[in-house]
Amino acid sequence: MIRLRSLIEEDNAEDNSVEFTIRRAKQDDLLTLVKLEEYTSASPWSEKALGSDLLNETGAVVLVAEAANTENKSVIGYCDAWLVAGEAQLNNIAVFQQYRRCGVGEALLRELMEESRKAGCTTMNLEVRKSNIKAYALYEKLGFVKDGLRRGYYEDNGEDAVLMSVGL
Repeated sequence: MIRLRSLIEEDNAEDNSVEFTIRRAKQDDLLTLVKLEEYTSASPWSEKALGSDLLNETGAVVLVAEAANTENKSVIGYCDAWLVAGEAQLNNIAVFQQYRRCGVGEALLRELMEESRKAGCTTMNLEVRKSNIKAYALYEKLGFVKDGLRRGYYEDNGEDAVLMSVGL
């Protein structure tokens, strides 16, 4: 079990820590992942696409962070990657708003990097919106470097994608 303290603390605030575990996603998590996608993404993945990855039809690894301090152990974040030809492609990482800045995304990504390494991957690649400064900072913290730019990559607004990678 992982227990992390939120980076956002207010005067006289209650304990802002969250306890969670990271595990492989199950088919039972699908509707929660769809909801999380719709809540956090301008271009959410479809139920069909997420379902395919959960069934590992694409060589995918899907991990979830599950809150340990709730009765029904609710999913609070997830990440998804494809492992192909010795490379891991990070497709998505998302965390519900109330659990952001608590280390959930970082813990998910660290675990995904480790699982990818154990599966024989030597690199992890990703695209990130040029405007997503917080995600970019997390990736740099974990050793990712900028490899290039894909102009007009995102269909919803034509925003550029920054290409990044890290050796595993």
